[in-house]
Amino acid sequence: MAFLSPEVRLLFYYRLYSELYMLGFKNISYFLYCRAKRIYASDIHPCCKIGAGFRLGHHMNIVIGPDAIIGKNVYIFNGVTLGKRYTNTKDGMPVIGDNVVIGTGAKL
Repeated sequence: MAFLSPEVRLLFYYRLYSELYMLGFKNISYFLYCRAKRIYASDIHPCCKIGAGFRLGHHMNIVIGPDAIIGKNVYIFNGVTLGKRYTNTKDGMPVIGDNVVIGTGAKL
């Protein structure tokens, strides 16, 4: 029954298109990435690194940028943005440690 949850399906999509991206199947990965964005109203970039035990409290309005690194057992609620302020610089993307809870509406 847990697979029926939209949060679990969104993470399944992320794991699938991220793996395809790393294997070099960028067109298929991009198609699945855009499909997941449209269906679940969340943007989890295929290049971000997410550890095991990652969970979502609600699947809506989550944005995770391409260079974000998220540790193990992280729990994120809805409306969270993990990105950088200026797009023309290489630094500034957040690195989240292990066993962290990020509350609703957080902007990191």
